[in-house]
Amino acid sequence: MAIEVAGLVKRYGDKVPVDGVSFTVPVLDEPTEGLDPVMKERFAGLLDEHRRAGGTIFLSSHILSEVEQTTERVAVVKAGRIVVTRATADLTGERVRRCTLVPKEPVPASELAIAGVSALEGDGWSYRFEFRGDMEPLMRRLGTLSVQEFGCEPEHLARMFFEIYGDAR
Repeated sequence: MAIEVAGLVKRYGDKVPVDGVSFTVPVLDEPTEGLDPVMKERFAGLLDEHRRAGGTIFLSSHILSEVEQTTERVAVVKAGRIVVTRATADLTGERVRRCTLVPKEPVPASELAIAGVSALEGDGWSYRFEFRGDMEPLMRRLGTLSVQEFGCEPEHLARMFFEIYGDAR
């Protein structure tokens, strides 16, 4: 199956042998390069539609946020070899989340001493911490506090990528 949107597919139609059977798989190399945000969103929708229909596409991109948004599985290639292959959610969803908390009134640090919280820093009026695991116990605890602001950002694929490659910036 081909996804055709003018200018999106740079390479298509590579024959991929699997157990002696050859079939056509789209290979997209940096497919959103040069697209405006509307077309990028449309493209992501087409990829999702293709995936839900049971299709497979090989997507090569350095825009890791788009890889994270549009894939179910990720393979990381280093020095010409695949070094990691996992479900995208396994590489991002179960990793550390960076959280901030600003209560309406001072909260002792002991109130945040629950499973999953680490690297807790704060003065009672604001806290920064890392969280790993099921969010429900944390949300239940926060529900007992008077919270002005809470933010929690999941780990991104880019961080995992740099862990594999080393911080070679």
